Amino acid sequence: MEYIERKIDPEVFDYLNDNVPRGVILAGIIGVGKTTLAQRLADKLKKKFRIFNFTGDDIQFRQSVADDSYYLIKNIRSQTNERALLIIDEIQKTPEILDSVKLAFDEENISFIVTGSEPQYLLKEAKKRLQRRARSFFIYPLGLNEIYSNKKFCDKITFNKWFDLLNGKSPDILLDVKGDWDKIREDFLVFRHYGTIPLVYREKSSKAKLISLANIIDRGYVPVQGIKQEEVDTILTELAKLNNREFKYQTILNKTRFKRREKINNVIDFYINSGILTSKRRKLFIDKKSSYHIIYSFVDPGLVFYITKDFSGESDNGFDLESIVFSQIKNWRNSFLFPYKISYFTPYLITPSEQIKYKDGEIDFIIEAGKTLIPIEVKANNNINNINVPVLKNFIRSGRAVFGIVFYQGAPWLDKKNKIYYLPLALL
Repeated sequence: MEYIERKIDPEVFDYLNDNVPRGVILAGIIGVGKTTLAQRLADKLKKKFRIFNFTGDDIQFRQSVADDSYYLIKNIRSQTNERALLIIDEIQKTPEILDSVKLAFDEENISFIVTGSEPQYLLKEAKKRLQRRARSFFIYPLGLNEIYSNKKFCDKITFNKWFDLLNGKSPDILLDVKGDWDKIREDFLVFRHYGTIPLVYREKSSKAKLISLANIIDRGYVPVQGIKQEEVDTILTELAKLNNREFKYQTILNKTRFKRREKINNVIDFYINSGILTSKRRKLFIDKKSSYHIIYSFVDPGLVFYITKDFSGESDNGFDLESIVFSQIKNWRNSFLFPYKISYFTPYLITPSEQIKYKDGEIDFIIEAGKTLIPIEVKANNNINNINVPVLKNFIRSGRAVFGIVFYQGAPWLDKKNKIYYLPLALL
């Protein structure tokens, strides 16, 4: 299959293509395209660097760096004194790899790209041991704009367009984006439930896509000591059923017959650290008060589809689309270097006794970047006349936000009266 250029490609390329040695950590779940991206970058940089490839899957390589931390330096310098770029896949297989990489960088100015399929290890242990030497990137599933701009179905949207948004500018420029939105919606139906993880997306048949999803989820290990695999599977299934819905322990406690929440929390933490799950908390605009309500979202809707085995296709509530939106909003962090928060909002009132009483309705996402506040809703519909967003309208009227956004499956349009931008999902 033809390579689909990622929004992150130029960011990583420009970082490595400097005149000083650079290090890059690429993290992400299995099948998301880390190794492919590394090799793509190597191909672009081969005129500037001599490229050296290794993998932690190679037992002999692991033994070599374990026996001699100067192994990489000796191997590379025995072949060239030119600028070198070191690429190592599956670095989590042995910690000695990191020591060898660090020495190569410090003593011989050798640039590097390291990847692996255990995000927790790469973003914690590898980042810690390679501190000041490497910039880390988390690779997310394909965005719809990456897919459809590659197919020439719509204009390409760069990270910079979204950074303008985070910096407080309006999304007016996005109203002029051209695309065949009906064609995109029709094409999206073919793979919507299977998601956009590259390993899955590139497969042609439904059976092949399901096999790829199984290879991502069923990795053959129990994530937490003291929990049976069937209990882990039950917890994961119930989390999938609650995908992008407010989380409650009671259903899982009833299903597993656990007496305490610790085991559930341990499994949740494991899948968050593995890059499978992400979370957002309910936003409160009250000083010294925080909400314990939380929503868990799978990084890709295909994982939910596989775990729940929901082949009915009867429901079109848009919860799967929220996973796509959530992943791409988090993807902006790979290039936008200032912090921003992602939460959700449920309207509420404060009783005379200072208790919080929640009302009906919800805003799917609240993005906070400095003084900028952007409320976002996600709808499966493509007809604006059939979309009702009263909570979003009231939120803007309250003065908390200058405008709001609805991501849906239709064409770009601005509701000037209510200051709501309706934007195609294919822009993400």
